[in-house]
Order: sequence, then C-alpha cells, then structure tokens
Amino acid sequence: MKRQKTDSEKTLRQSLDSASDRSIDPRQESGRVKRQISEIEELEKIALKELRRLNRLERDTKVRRDSKSSSVADSAGATSSSASSARPANAEAAAGAVSLDLQDVPGLEDIAEAEEVAQDSFMAKPAKAKNGEFCMRRATPEERAGFDESDLSEWSNIQNLKAVDVVSPTQAREVRRKHPTRILQSRMVRRKKPLPGVGNFKYKSRWCVLGHGDPDTGELWVEPCDGIRLPKGSLIRLVAPIYGLDDSPLNWHLTVVRFLEDLGFNRSLFEPCWFVKRVEGRIEAMVLVEVDDFNIAATEEYMPDLQEKLKARFKFGKWEHQEADFAGRSVKILSDRVIMHQHKYIVEKLAAVKLAVGRRADKTAPLDDEEFEEFRSMLYKVAWLAHQTRPEAAGIVSILSSRLHRATVHDVVCLNKVITHMRQTAQQPLVLHRFDMSKMILIAASDAGGVAGKQVSREVPGEELEDTIQGAFLIFASDNMPSASRKVKVSLLSWRSSKLRRRVASTLAGEALAFNQAISELEWLQVLIRDIVCGDVELTDWTQSLTPFVAVLPDTCKLKGTLDQGLITDAKSLYDTIQKESPSSRQDRRTAIEIAIILNSIKKADTIVRWAPHPRMVADVLTKDDLSRSNGALEEVLRTGESVNDVSDDRGCRCAIKIPRAGLPELMTCKPCLVQMAASEERHLELPEASLLDVPCLRMSGVEGDALCGRGS
Repeated sequence: MKRQKTDSEKTLRQSLDSASDRSIDPRQESGRVKRQISEIEELEKIALKELRRLNRLERDTKVRRDSKSSSVADSAGATSSSASSARPANAEAAAGAVSLDLQDVPGLEDIAEAEEVAQDSFMAKPAKAKNGEFCMRRATPEERAGFDESDLSEWSNIQNLKAVDVVSPTQAREVRRKHPTRILQSRMVRRKKPLPGVGNFKYKSRWCVLGHGDPDTGELWVEPCDGIRLPKGSLIRLVAPIYGLDDSPLNWHLTVVRFLEDLGFNRSLFEPCWFVKRVEGRIEAMVLVEVDDFNIAATEEYMPDLQEKLKARFKFGKWEHQEADFAGRSVKILSDRVIMHQHKYIVEKLAAVKLAVGRRADKTAPLDDEEFEEFRSMLYKVAWLAHQTRPEAAGIVSILSSRLHRATVHDVVCLNKVITHMRQTAQQPLVLHRFDMSKMILIAASDAGGVAGKQVSREVPGEELEDTIQGAFLIFASDNMPSASRKVKVSLLSWRSSKLRRRVASTLAGEALAFNQAISELEWLQVLIRDIVCGDVELTDWTQSLTPFVAVLPDTCKLKGTLDQGLITDAKSLYDTIQKESPSSRQDRRTAIEIAIILNSIKKADTIVRWAPHPRMVADVLTKDDLSRSNGALEEVLRTGESVNDVSDDRGCRCAIKIPRAGLPELMTCKPCLVQMAASEERHLELPEASLLDVPCLRMSGVEGDALCGRGS
C-alpha cells in the first residue's frame, strides 16, 4: 500500500510539473488533479478491502487446519471429527454445505493445504479461538488431562439426564442407509471457566450439536466427536434438546417459565426474565433468570421451601448464598447495600494495546492489521465492562465503536487511557444502597457533547456523513434530592451514551434531545418499579394515549403514589426555557416540539428540575472520547457513593460567596437563602450578625463580580 501511494504521489507531481509547462486553464487542471486523487483514494479503499478479505479467508483456513490436526492427534483410532465443525455455524449455513470429513473426499485435503501455503503471506498473526474456546493443539499434558476428565464428566451428565441413546455400530449402519440426511455432526467445546480469585479456573467441556444442519424438528442422530468414548461406527440418538439445536434455547426457556408459574410466580411485563411471587400483595420471592443461572431473593420463611423445589426439578452445579459470581459479575449482599465488581475480569483480560515506537507521533495515522485486531478485541472487552459495572467507560466505548471502521492511533491512545484507569481502579465496585421505598426518589442527569469539538466528518464517497454529537444520561436512586449545600447517598441504576437520534443545529437542540431521552428512561423505570412492587400494571392499547403512564395502568392506579423524580442539566439555555415554560423558537421548530414534550412530562409527573455547573455534571464523561478530558464528577460519585454537592436549588441561590467589587463584606448571605439552607439541612445555621443582610437574593439584585447565582454563572 505504501509503495502504491508513493507511486501515486510521483504521478501527481509529474502531472503538475507538466501542467505548469503547458498553457492550460488552471481551473481545468485543478479539476483533473482532484479527479485523479479521488480515483487513487477509491483504489486504495478497494485494495484494503480485498486485503482484509484475504486475511479472513486465511484465518478460516488456519482454523480448519488446526481442527483437523487436533482431531488426528486426539482421536486415537476413533472416528475423526469433521473439519468443518471448527468453522462458525453461520458460515456453513450461508454456504449450504454439508459437514464432511476431509479424509473422505479424495484430493480435498491437498487443496486445503495448497490454499494455506498460498495465503501465508497475508496472515497478520495466528488465528485465535473465539469466545474463550481453548485450542487443544496448544494444550500441555496437564491441560490435556484436565480436559479429558471434563469431557468424561460432560458425557456422563448427558447420559444421566437421559437426553440421548447410544446406537450400536450395527444399528448405526442401518440408520445411515435409511436416514443419511438426518445425521448431524457434533464437537466438544472446551474452555477454562473462571472461578473466584485471580488466576483460578476449572476445565469445562460442553458437547454441542451442529444444529444448523437440522433439516426440521424430527428425529435426529449425531456422530460422536473426540472426547466421547464409544465403539467405532456408533451413533447417538437425540431424545431431548441438546446444546446447538435451533430449538434448544426456546425449549429451555419454556421449561423454566412453566415451572416458576406453577409455583405461583408472575412474569414482569417489561422484563420477561424477572419473576415475582406475591402473597396477599406482599412480595414473597423474586427470581431473575440469566440463561441457566438463577438469581433468587426470598423471605426467610419461604427460601428453604423454594430451594427444595428448585433442586428437585433442576440439577444445580453450585448454590451460593449472599456472595457469588453471577453472569460475569462478583456480587456481594450486605445488610444495607449490594456490591458488584469485575476485578477478576479486569486484571486477567485487560491490557493496553501495543504501539510501535514512534507511532504516537502521528495521531491521525490508520492502524495496520495487527493493531486493528488487537484494538477491536480490547474494545469489545471494555464494552462489556462499560455495560455491566463501569459506566464511566460507556461514552468512550460508544464513540470509539462508531469510528471502528477507520480507527486511528488517536483511538488506541484513548482506549489505552481508559484501560489504564480500569486496571488502577479494578476493585472499584458499583454499589446499590438500600432505600426506603416510601422515600426513594429517582434522579436523572443528562448531557450532550460534540466529542472534543469536532465538526461533522468530511464527506467520503460511498459513506454517509457522521454526526459527532453524543447524548448521554444517568439514572440514580436516592432518598433525597441533592442541592448546593448537601450531598446525598445515591445508587446508579441505568446509564446510556449514544449518538443523538437526529442532527442538531444548536447546543439547546442537542441538550433537549438528551434530556428527553433521560425523561423516557425515568418513565420506564417508574412503570417497571410499579409493576414489580405493586403488580397492578396492565397492558392496554398503547395507541390510546401518548403518555406511557396512562397507557399501561388501569383506572384504579394513577401513579400518584409513585416515586418522586428529579432532573439535572448543565445547559443554562435549556434550564431557563423550562423555567419560563416557553417552548417557542423561531430558529428551530423541531427543538420547540422536543421542549414542549419535556414540559408536558415534567408537569404530569411533578418533576423537580435542577441546574448544575459544567464542572460538576456527572454525565460529562459519557460524552467524551478521552477520559483525561472529563471533569471527574462521575468518577467521584462511583468512588464515594455520594452525589456531587454543587447542584442548584430552583428556589434560591448561593449567596455566601466573595464579592470583591461590590464593596460589601467578603462573606454574606441573604435572609431568604439562609432560611432555605436551614430548612434543607434540617438544622439551625448560626452566622455573625454582620453577615446577615436584609437584601434580596444576589441573583435578583444583579450584583456583579464573582457572584454566582444558583441558576447559572
């Protein structure tokens, strides 16, 4: 590519030199040069696309070769596994191929080897097993022994569950003759399953059927794979759904749902894997299902009975109490809070993406193939953390993912910064405090940012223009509303960072869109909590109303008893517009519509609206692609579990401040604000008499200098 680019530059220089010697119209010559540059850029894009295709082809070929070699080494005379089983299922389904052993097709093995040799020059690095699958070709004797034991355990469990029948070689020959299209391939998926503690794991094997070859839902047989010790020529008849079949997930889900419903559980209308059991209106137990993991909460009286019934119906590998690893998160339940963290994953999986010496000099340089593969892999790992317990990385992940197809050295530097931050704070938990439901309130903070002030990306032939405006929000639970003079204990419930739904022409428009998204999340959480706690939400025709509250609640439940809620923004223009209740705008009618929706939602829910200065806006980091450019407010909240205390009250101002140009005492406050401060902190404030001035709020008197009112600066 570099050689081609150098030749192209020489051609352009020669063209320009020759043009200077000829008497040609400069405008025509400029147009001709631009067309040449456009053609060269198009050729470079085509060449890069072809190079990546060849790399993918080589990786697939490498995987097939590894699978075939592993099968020959491990089978020891048993039937060799299908080489095509190492390929992704969707690739086989798209090609419509039938799984065959390479040894059964004359000449095919030689063709595969020839392809491997021909493509070696395009390999950036050896192919890696995906989804944490272990490659047996690189197994040590100790690892091989561990997986041999786990293979035997997996096959024994399947037989004990009576999910399969073994067909003898004699009967298998008859089955192969009568039903050749109903025999599927299988393989053993092996991985090192993480256990609590850094570096701890256990050998885990899972027998999977290549279900993409299932012609229908009728009777099926399966060829044994390596790891299953059966007489040569045997077949396996499927009696119950097995991993890999297309209908297995649905059948498992229906089994769990029917069992829990028979026990008296009701499924949430908004979270289909959340089940609640009530007795006389009181919650007796809740079960949250994550594939084959159950997260259970129940009263002390009902827990033993529920545990006995679950164990009688399902076989559990382990049953942990108060502290466990659940769905990739370490969860610990205390008397007053729940703590979740992913310390083990961060320490074991995250590492900075390596850059060659001197690469940082040009931040706009594109990544080479090896750097790109490592960058993409690490970005996906950070994305998992950002979605689970590390919200401060959500904005960075969203922004870098949108630029993945043209990643640069700058993107790697930004990703490495957040990886370094996570490793340094690997033990930082996400804390959910216990609140009294009668006093709990929901608080939403929203922000919109332009990703370091970059403009809309330049136009590229064949690609859409990209808008760089990022919108974000966070939803907290608390027992009080934060103010300028008080911090409150908060729990982070929900967060999101993404591109705005449409392009905007002003800061007000972007902030209004992000604010509206936060209100929508608040409304959804209000109805979800009502559904779980009270269970009186009903589904009706959503087209009857634009307000979600009215649409899903019966006439006897009006959500007047729902949680109080508050909204926080750092956009002075949006805050003033809301306070004036004036959505009209001659410049942007679409923004006027958004603000009208916001005002309507605020009025119906009786929502408190607060303004916060930009340095204390907790959602700021969710709009940045560089962690070092954030204000650190969210990091402080996650570290301390308390809100930032620089949030204004819409009924007063912060007057106890220095005013050097007004000729007044350095410390002062007005009587209305003193009364408000005392009421908010539920205590008596004593200040020297000289500092109490019988004047209106500074915001109202228009005092200049360093005075900051509670609504802006």
